[in-house]
Amino acid sequence: MSLYQRYAQGDAKKNGTFKLTKDNIGFYRDQSDKMDEELRRLKSYIEIKDKLDNPEKQDYLYTPDYLNRRMTKLQTQLVIDEKSKLYMNIKSELDGVNAEIKIVFPQVMDKETGKNPEIHEKMSDLNDKRKELEDDMVNAFADKYRDLHDNLSKIFFMILEGVDMETVQRCFRNMTAILSEQMSVDEGAEDMMSFSETKYNLPSTMYDPIRGKNPKGKKGKKGRK
Repeated sequence: MSLYQRYAQGDAKKNGTFKLTKDNIGFYRDQSDKMDEELRRLKSYIEIKDKLDNPEKQDYLYTPDYLNRRMTKLQTQLVIDEKSKLYMNIKSELDGVNAEIKIVFPQVMDKETGKNPEIHEKMSDLNDKRKELEDDMVNAFADKYRDLHDNLSKIFFMILEGVDMETVQRCFRNMTAILSEQMSVDEGAEDMMSFSETKYNLPSTMYDPIRGKNPKGKKGKKGRK
């Protein structure tokens, strides 16, 4: 289960008296961009450090010289505070747990090895550890981006999950237009659906239930005889 499914699925929850307006939406857009940029750089830092610490993961592309130059550049771009360090430690451990889950899960599903209760117990322990680390990771970044986490939690978790930011930016553009009365809510929703259909090459009928259309070939109650 993804982070978004665990923490943000379903209807958006209102937080106290908060209201998104044309006056404060710019702040949340900037926070979103800042959080995404920091996460991308921290993930690169983790990846490069892992390759530097484990020479067997280096190759003709990821040479020590190249990795050290990348690391030096990242260190000039990043301000690594205590929360950032905490995130990197948790993310590194979580990556290790997820890698182990990929090995153990097929064993659980196998007709023969799946009969071993120890395999199931190990899988259960790994899943518990994964959830614990995910909770810790969420808390680390929620402390850094408290307003975004509390008031626009769906966007917070989309970014933490690693969503394509073009989608988030499109969402903010449409919300700004709606709040400025340059676009209706329905027009904004239709634009997002059309955008995602084109960007991700989705079927044109993907959002028919949201658009209120019947799937092709099926008649509504009024059309039945």
